[in-house]
Amino acid sequence: MKITKRRLKRIIKEEKAKLLKEATMGFSGTGFGQQSRKTMDKSASFWGGASVMEEQAPPGQVISAAEKGLAAIMLDKIVRGDGALEEEIYQYMADIGFEDFDIQAALDQLADRYNLR
Repeated sequence: MKITKRRLKRIIKEEKAKLLKEATMGFSGTGFGQQSRKTMDKSASFWGGASVMEEQAPPGQVISAAEKGLAAIMLDKIVRGDGALEEEIYQYMADIGFEDFDIQAALDQLADRYNLR
């Protein structure tokens, strides 16, 4: 089967996007899915010969990834027993109108989503 240059470029772009998403958003059972730049560059070079960091991401994408990362890190601390942080989260959520049982249900769902249990 022959692949046109246009199709190959699109495949490379899609795979590179998947790798970047997995590297920044992936979580594993032993902690967050952090990979070294060398590892990411090696993976990206397999798909297109480019360095992962050569293109600048749009600011909105970076902010979104940072928000998700911060939320996951804080949730991990709560799951591991950081009572002070848990109290702050409960207080914040109560201040904006949520009940304790709703807050706990939300934290449980997030913990499951990020495989933190």
